[in-house]
Amino acid sequence: MSENTLREVTARLARLEAEVKQIKDLLRREQDDAGKPWWETIAGSHKDDKVFAEIARLGAEIRRKNRHTARRDKRRKVTPKKRKASGRVGPAARSNSRWITSWTRTI
Repeated sequence: MSENTLREVTARLARLEAEVKQIKDLLRREQDDAGKPWWETIAGSHKDDKVFAEIARLGAEIRRKNRHTARRDKRRKVTPKKRKASGRVGPAARSNSRWITSWTRTI
């Protein structure tokens, strides 16, 4: 083998050894994480993320509005009217019933 070929093979071998070491380190880290609960693995992954902060803010706003609406409905006692003895329901009770049903689907 010539001197240049020997240097090229030695350099290539050193690069390959470094890459194999990186792959082994990566696999070792993944195996270490496998024993942890999922929430510990991803905890802090959204730190300082503006998009996630906006998502969290909008979610809190939606929950706050839903709480307000639920409290208002509870105070007003918004419930479907009871059926009459004949089993028939008046038009007001039917419309309230449809409203309650559609409202509960959005929750």
